[in-house]
Amino acid sequence: MTEGRSTGGDAPTGAPVDAHSVAALLTHVDAVVVGVDLHGRVTFLSPSARTVLGHEPALSVGRSVLDFMHPEEVHRFEEFFGYATDGLGSSAQPTVQVRHADGTWVPMTLDVMAGPEIAPFGAVVGTLKTIGAAAPAELELRARLAREDRLVRLASTFLGLDLASFDQGVQEALAQLGGLPGVDRCTVMRVRDGRVVKTHQWCGRRAEPSARHEVPLEWLEGRFGPAWRDDLYFETADHLDDSDIVGLREMDDDGIRSTLAVPMLHDGRFAGFVAFGSVETGRLRGSEFLSLLRSAAGLLGEALARHDAELELAHRARTDLLTQIDSRWAFLDAVTDGLERLASGEVGALALLLLDLDRFKLVNDSLGHLTGDLVLAAAAHRLRDATLPTERLGRLGGDEIVLLLEAANPEGFRERANQVMAVFDEPFLLGERECALTASGGLAVAYPGAGPEELLSQADAAMFRAKDLGRDRVETYDRALADLLSRRFRLESALHQAVRNGDLELHYQPELHLPTRSIHGVEALVRWNHPDEGLLSAAEFVPIAEDSGLIVELGRWVFAEACRQLAEWQAAGRWPLMRVNVSAKQLNHPDVVDDLVAMIEASGADPGFLCLELTETAVMADADLSLEVLGKLAGLGLQLAIDDFGTGYSSLSYLKRLSMHVLKIDRSFVDGLGRSSDDVAIVAAIISLAQTLGLTVTAEGIESKAQLRVLMELGCEYGQGWLFAKAMPASQVTDLLDAAAPFD
Repeated sequence: MTEGRSTGGDAPTGAPVDAHSVAALLTHVDAVVVGVDLHGRVTFLSPSARTVLGHEPALSVGRSVLDFMHPEEVHRFEEFFGYATDGLGSSAQPTVQVRHADGTWVPMTLDVMAGPEIAPFGAVVGTLKTIGAAAPAELELRARLAREDRLVRLASTFLGLDLASFDQGVQEALAQLGGLPGVDRCTVMRVRDGRVVKTHQWCGRRAEPSARHEVPLEWLEGRFGPAWRDDLYFETADHLDDSDIVGLREMDDDGIRSTLAVPMLHDGRFAGFVAFGSVETGRLRGSEFLSLLRSAAGLLGEALARHDAELELAHRARTDLLTQIDSRWAFLDAVTDGLERLASGEVGALALLLLDLDRFKLVNDSLGHLTGDLVLAAAAHRLRDATLPTERLGRLGGDEIVLLLEAANPEGFRERANQVMAVFDEPFLLGERECALTASGGLAVAYPGAGPEELLSQADAAMFRAKDLGRDRVETYDRALADLLSRRFRLESALHQAVRNGDLELHYQPELHLPTRSIHGVEALVRWNHPDEGLLSAAEFVPIAEDSGLIVELGRWVFAEACRQLAEWQAAGRWPLMRVNVSAKQLNHPDVVDDLVAMIEASGADPGFLCLELTETAVMADADLSLEVLGKLAGLGLQLAIDDFGTGYSSLSYLKRLSMHVLKIDRSFVDGLGRSSDDVAIVAAIISLAQTLGLTVTAEGIESKAQLRVLMELGCEYGQGWLFAKAMPASQVTDLLDAAAPFD
C-alpha cells in the first residue's frame, strides 16, 4: 500500500491520485483546469473545456499552452509560470484572454498552482473561470490581491541578492511590472555625476527598446513638481509637434504612445525615475495601477540606494583609501586568480614586483605623516599611470606597493621592472617643496602550483636583498637568494643558543696614535664560533640579530665581556681605551643606562677608559631621546663616539648639543685618499669640524701607506686598519700592549 497524507487522527491511507478519475469528477464543473509541464506543453485539460472554450481535451494535450493565450499576454503567463515552477507558491491574477475554438477571445480569471500534490497533472496547474461566473466583488478582490502579491514578489526579488546578481534581479523586477496590463516598457533612469542615465530597461513584445541612454538633468527641473515628488504623465500624440519633451519622437518610433514617470528619492533628494511606457493611451492613468507603480518605483529606489551603499562598502574594502589602488586582500585575490590562469596555461608567465620606498621613515619624521601620506599617494599615482592594462597594482601596507605582472614568457620581467622603477627618477613636487624618493624592488617569478603568500614572501625577500645591497635597485628571487635565505634562517635559529651557550667571543682591533704608532685603544668586535661554519665575523650575524630582536641581548653580552676584559687588563697595569659598539635598539631601550652601570660595576672596570661607539643613524633615530640618554652616559665618565661619520644624516645642531668626544671617519672616505680629491676634501672637512667642536678624530679602514700619509698631513691623530693589525684574540692584544714598540 502507498502511504497517503495524514488528515488527522488515524486516517486510512489512499491510492495515488488518478488523472482520469479527476477528469470524470470535473466533467460538470464550470471551471477549466489545465495542466502544463516544464516545457509549456498541455498535459491535462478538464472536460469542461468542451463547453466553456470549445476545445477537445484529448486533442489539446501535447500542444503549447501559448497557443491558447492572447499574444499580448504571453509574457504575463510566462512570468507567473516562472513563479510557480520556482516554488514561490500559488498566484491569483485578475483576468486573461483565452482563445476559443471559434477564434474569439474569452476573458477569464486565472489561478496558477505548483507543487508535489499536483504532479499527476504536470508541473503547473491553472484554473480558469469565465468573468460571468465571478461576482464583481470577487473580481475586485482578485485584482487587489494580485497587486499586493506583485508588490510582495517585487520586494522579495531583491532579498538575498549578492552584488554580482543584483542587475539580474532588477531586470526580473521590471519584467514583473511588465506583466501589468498596458505596461510595455519599464526604464530606470538614475542621477549619475550630474547626468540622468539609463541603467536598466525591460521591453515587451509590443514596443521597441529605447536607444536613448541619457536625459539632461536641467530638462527635468520642475517636471516632477517643486519637491521632485510628483508623477510625470504625457501622451505622445498630444505633444509630438510642439512639445519640448526630450526623446518624444523616439518614443513614437518605438511604439510608445503614453508614458508615466515616477520619481525615485533617496534621503529626500531626487535620485532618478522609473518610466513606464505603454503602446496604448490612458491605461497607465488608471487608479488601480498608479498606486502599484508608485509603490514599485519606491521599492526599486530603495533597492538601488541600498545596492549603491553595498557597492561603496565593497569598494572601500577592496581599495586602499589613501592611494586608491587595490587593498592587500583585493590584490591577493587577483594574484590567486592569476596563478590559476597560469596553471591552466591561459597566461604564459606571471611575476610580482614588490616596491618599498627607501628611507620613508625619514620623510615621515622630518616632514610629518601628512606629508608622508601625500608622497605615498603621489608615488602610487605615478605607478598607476605606468601600469599596463594586464597588470594589477596594490598596497600591502605601510610604504609597500606591489605589482602583478603578466607576460608571454618570463624573460621580459626584469626589463619591465626597471621601467616601473623609472617613475622615481624625477622628484615629487608637494606644493613648492620637492621630495626626491627612491625605492627598492623585489621581483619573484611564479611557477605553476605556487601560492600567493609564497610568491609574496619571495618578492619580499628579494626586496630586502635590494636594500641590503644599497637600495634604489631591483633584485630577483633566485636559487642563490633562496640558499642565502636558508642559511640566514639556520643562523638565526642557532644564534639564540650561541648567545646563551658561550659560543661567542670578542676579538680586538688595535687603534693607534698615528704620530707615535703606539696603541691608544682597541675596538671590541664580536665573533661566533659556529660548530659547522667556523669563525664568523660580526657582518654575518649581527644584521640577523638586528632583524630578529636578539641585538639587545647580544649587545649586553658584548658590553659585559668587554668590561670584564678591560678590568683584567687594568688589573695588570694595562690601560687601553676600550671601544664598544652600541646598536640603535640598545640605545633606545628603556633600561640601557641601568644595564650599562650594572655591568661596569660588576666588572670593576674604570668607566673613564670605556668608549661607546654609535652610528649616526642610531643617534638620529630618536634625537631627543639620544640627547637625554647620552647625557646620562657621559655623566658616568664614559666617552662617546659617532661611528661611520659622514654616511648618515646627522644634524649639525644636534651634533653640537650631543655629549660626544670622538668622530670616526668612515672607511669609505679613507679608501679614496691618495686617489680621489673629493674624498680628501671630505676628510679634511670632517677633521676641521671635529677640531672646531673640540672632538678627537679617528680614521678607520687604513690599509695603505698612502692613506696614512694623507691622514697625517690633514692632522688626523688616531686610526685603525689592516695596515697595522686585524682584529685578534685578547691574548695577542696583551702581547702587543706589553711590547715596547709593536708597530715601528
